[in-house]
Amino acid sequence: MVVLSEASTSLHAYTRPRLEDDPGGDSLYLAPGKDAAFYESLLVQHESRLFETDESIFEIIRLLHDNERSIHGRIEIQTISDMGSLVVQLERQRSKGEQLFFIIPQLYSWGQLQITREAFQRILVCQQVSTPFLNVVNEFGSKIRHEFPRCNTSFFCSRMDSWPNLEGQAAYESHHDYELSYILQFVERNGRNRGNPWSIRQTGVYQQAKLDNRQSVWIFLQVSTPTRGVLEDKLRRQLSCHGESDSPVALHALLLRATAGNWGEYVRGLSAQLRDLDEKACFSKIGIVAAHDYSVTFADMQALQILRHKILTVSLILSSCLDVAARLTEHCHKLDGSGFSPKSEQVRKSIEMYAADIRVHQQSVGVLMEALQGTYGLLSKIIEFRNIESLRHITEASERHLVSLEDLTLRIRNENRDSATLASHAQKDTKAMKALTTMATTLLPASLIATIFSSNLVQLKQDSNSDGQKTHFVIATQFWIYVVVTLALTIIILGCTRLLERQWIRSLF
Repeated sequence: MVVLSEASTSLHAYTRPRLEDDPGGDSLYLAPGKDAAFYESLLVQHESRLFETDESIFEIIRLLHDNERSIHGRIEIQTISDMGSLVVQLERQRSKGEQLFFIIPQLYSWGQLQITREAFQRILVCQQVSTPFLNVVNEFGSKIRHEFPRCNTSFFCSRMDSWPNLEGQAAYESHHDYELSYILQFVERNGRNRGNPWSIRQTGVYQQAKLDNRQSVWIFLQVSTPTRGVLEDKLRRQLSCHGESDSPVALHALLLRATAGNWGEYVRGLSAQLRDLDEKACFSKIGIVAAHDYSVTFADMQALQILRHKILTVSLILSSCLDVAARLTEHCHKLDGSGFSPKSEQVRKSIEMYAADIRVHQQSVGVLMEALQGTYGLLSKIIEFRNIESLRHITEASERHLVSLEDLTLRIRNENRDSATLASHAQKDTKAMKALTTMATTLLPASLIATIFSSNLVQLKQDSNSDGQKTHFVIATQFWIYVVVTLALTIIILGCTRLLERQWIRSLF
C-alpha cells in the first residue's frame, strides 16, 4: 500500500529530484521523503496483480503540427506490442505543441493492465513521471469486487506559487511545467442480461504540461468508450483550430462531462429499488400475513443491506469526483494567474457545471440513505411484530395441544386401569382353568380305562369249567386295530399342531 506524505499531495511548491541514472535505466522521480527502492519494490511487489507478464498491448497517440504557424497537422496512432517499438517511440524528438498520449487498457474491468512492468517503468522514467502517480496505478489490477481506495489518489503538483517571486523571462524559463494525476470514477451499463445492469468503472488520468512550448504528456489507464470518443473529437478539433490556443485543462473538463451522464439514471435506479421495498414497509399490515398482504421476509432485509452498500459506495465515489473537480478548478485559477496559459473561463464553467451536477446527485444519494434507514426500521418492526404474532399463535396452538394431550393421557390411564382389572380377572380364570385341567388330566387314565373296558375290545366271559361261577376278561382279536388307529391319529394331530405353530411364529417376524 502506498501512503504519501502530506507534501506529496500539496498544491504548493514541489521539487522533483532526479536520481543518477543507473545502468539499467530504471531511475524514478521521487516524492519527498521516499527513495527509489521504495517505489521499485512497489512495482515489483504488485507486478502480478497490476501488469501483464508476457506481452504489452497498448496505444501511443501523437498530435503533431508541421511547424509553429502551420494550420496543418496530423494524428499518429501506434499500437505497441513489444519493448523495441516502445523504445523507438520514446526516443523520438518531440516538436513544439506536440501532445503525447499513452492509452493503456485493462484485460477487463477488474483485470490487469495490458502492459508489462518493464515497459510501464520505462515510460515513467522516460517521461519523468513523479512517483505519486503510482497511487493511481495501485488502484487498478486484478480484483474480484469493488474496493475502497488504498490512499489519496489525487495529485496536483505545480510551481506556479513561486512564480511571483521571479521576474520576467527567468520565471518563464525556470518554472514552466506542472503535472497532475487522479482517478475518475463513474458508472456505465455493462451489457449483461442478468444481474445488475450497471457497473462501476474508473479511469486513471495523468498529465504533464510545459506551458512554454505547449507540450503535454498524458497517460490514461482503462479508457472507456465514451472517454475515447471525447479524446478523439478533442484532437480533431485541435487540428482544425491550430491557430487558436486552448487551455491545457480543457480536456479534463471534457472527460468530466463525458463520465457524468449516467449518474442520474443510476441514482434513479437505486431509488426505484428502494421504492419497492419502501412500499412494503409503508403498506404492509401488522400481524399475520393476510391473503392479499405484502410478504416481508429476511430476504428483504438482505436486499436493503445490499442497496445500502451500493448507496454508500456511490456516496464515496461522488465525493471523490467533487474533490477532483474542486482541485481542477483551483488549478485553472492558478493557470489564469500565471499569465503563461490561455484564459480558462469556459473550462472553469464546465467543471463547475459538472460539480453542480455531482452535488445534486450527492444530495439525492443522501436523501436515499435517510429514506433507506426509515425503510429498514419499518421492515424490522414489521418482521418483529409478525414474528411475535406468529409466536403467539404457536403458543396458543401448543396450549391447545397440551390440553388434548392431558385428555388423552387421562383416557389412557383409565384404559390401563381397566386393562389391569381385566388382567386380574383373566388371572383368576387362568387359575380356575388350571385346576380344571389338573383334575381332567388326573381322571384321564381312569376315563381311558373305563372307555376301553366299556367297549367291545375287552369282553367279560364265564369259565366253562366252573358252571358259570367264575368270569374273566377276553381281549378282542382286532384290538390291534384300535392301537394302530389311535397312534396314527395322535401322530397326525401332533404334526398338524406343530406345523401351525411354526407358521404362526414365522408370521410374527
